[in-house]
Amino acid sequence: MKQTSINPLLIVLGTIIVQIGLGTIYTWSLFNQPLVSKFGWNLNSVAITFSITSFSLSFSTLFAAKLQKKLGLRKLIATAGIVLGLGLILSSQISSLPLLYLLAGVVVGYADGTAYITSLSNLIKWFPNRKGLISGISVSAYGMGSLIFRYINGNLIDNLGVSQAFLYWGIIVLLLVLIGSFFLREAIVSNTVTETLHNDYTPREMMRTKQVYLLFFMLFTSCMGGLYLISMVKDIGVQLVGLSAYSQLLSEISLD
Repeated sequence: MKQTSINPLLIVLGTIIVQIGLGTIYTWSLFNQPLVSKFGWNLNSVAITFSITSFSLSFSTLFAAKLQKKLGLRKLIATAGIVLGLGLILSSQISSLPLLYLLAGVVVGYADGTAYITSLSNLIKWFPNRKGLISGISVSAYGMGSLIFRYINGNLIDNLGVSQAFLYWGIIVLLLVLIGSFFLREAIVSNTVTETLHNDYTPREMMRTKQVYLLFFMLFTSCMGGLYLISMVKDIGVQLVGLSAYSQLLSEISLD
């Protein structure tokens, strides 16, 4: 299919829908206390789940491009959406921390990161002259997923319980990513652009450069505090500071 026959705005729409679904993982702090109350686990042990999710998300980006070459963009993102949704759905059946770490941590994080980086990079390729605007739209949609699902997941937990909340959260996210993937088409990079990309590295080659370790240290130290707060922000606000539910919601939004 020729790229000129495709409406690029549909690619934007599809990416926004996908990113909204993916961004819902940042509502994790809503689940900490309900899981503690239901299973009697330690709060810090439950909060570690989001740290595992974040690490798995980051790790998945190393291999996402290779998977995209094998499967194609739409198939990869649709598969990632199914895996992400199933990870959350199966989390509704768990009763042990190791399974929570595996499903809500490793599985959800890896699927989320794979779909996030490939959909974002593909959208940027569609608009090479508007990279800043386009990447801003995509990342904003990712954050919007967190904002919207503060209400959805909060209501699910309050009305149905934490396990059922996982179930319906997984179903909704699965549908969002699948629907969004139907609008996506892989960008075709022109030969003139491809010729200039002579400094691309494989993951193995990248690990042999000193720059990657400097960047890792810089990003790790700068993001570590924020990621920790995201996983605990509700508990910090409600338990330690005594914020009302409304004030706690505002604090979570401001962190995003």
